[in-house]
Amino acid sequence: MSWEGTSDWDEDETSAGSTVLVVVEDEPGASSGRLLRSVGYTEAVPAAGRWTMEPAGAFVLVTPYESAAAVERIWFATRDVRMRSSRAAL
Repeated sequence: MSWEGTSDWDEDETSAGSTVLVVVEDEPGASSGRLLRSVGYTEAVPAAGRWTMEPAGAFVLVTPYESAAAVERIWFATRDVRMRSSRAAL
């Protein structure tokens, strides 16, 4: 996966990168497991997060880092609209 991003705080600040993702279910057909990344979003080190699929269809990923954890929630509001929220948890 590769990405490019801009900052809401500084329009001149951009970031880009790529990572290898590996999804591991807790058991076959499970709605939870681990997401392994070769490079994390918050820190440029390998990262292992816990993911769950909520009954309503939202994907929730919690990735611990050295200084905090990143909490991301991704869901489809409609067939064509994807929503994403993220926050840091200390």
